[in-house]
Amino acid sequence: EHLFLRFCGCEGNFTTYTASTNYTTFEHTGANTTGAGGPTNQTARGEFRITTATTDTTDPTTSAVDHASIMLAFREITPVCKVGVFIEPSITWSQAITGVGFQPKAIILWGQSLPSGTLQATAAVHALGFGISSSARAYCTTRSDNDGGGTSAAERRHSNVKVLGLVTTAGAILAEADLTSLDADGFTLNWSTVTGSNGTWNYLALGGADLTNVFVKEFTSRTTTGNQGYTGVGFKPNAVVM
Repeated sequence: EHLFLRFCGCEGNFTTYTASTNYTTFEHTGANTTGAGGPTNQTARGEFRITTATTDTTDPTTSAVDHASIMLAFREITPVCKVGVFIEPSITWSQAITGVGFQPKAIILWGQSLPSGTLQATAAVHALGFGISSSARAYCTTRSDNDGGGTSAAERRHSNVKVLGLVTTAGAILAEADLTSLDADGFTLNWSTVTGSNGTWNYLALGGADLTNVFVKEFTSRTTTGNQGYTGVGFKPNAVVM
């Protein structure tokens, strides 16, 4: 069997998403901003498909503007995965996420600065973040925008230490957490900064005996067109997420 995954962070005037052909979709939607252009909805979504085919030719659903997506495919594995939701604590502390059902070998996190379904006030800041980690390394990226004010403001940030983070439009840290451990029934996060608004975070935990190697690392892209090789992974990958 082959497991195909897609993830997409969207900002657009659309609130309904349909899964691509033969895919099952999961999404987290919230934080509507009303500005001069009308209501804007920020969404973190994903979809998955398990099939015996060796390739995937299905075009992903692209019913939103300003969308950015990535795709991850695992070849010839028995997939062990779990999708779930957890709430950001109101104070800095160690938070254990349980109920996964197995010990993950890698986790992917995505979320936002407001609780699920909360409407965002005009000119309020909305932040969206993605993170990925194995037991050895972590990486996260975040963006924020102020789309309802007289002057637009936006900021972005990435970290090769934290597993998740959020940033304000002024560049200040809004929320950050480290991955403490990948546990027998989930994982543990250590929050060094919290928003105080109990934001909703989603996770995809990956594991199983057939997932034998995971490697996370940042890299610097070329300044010109052409091929670019990367070494130091330690094994030949079956899938790469960038």
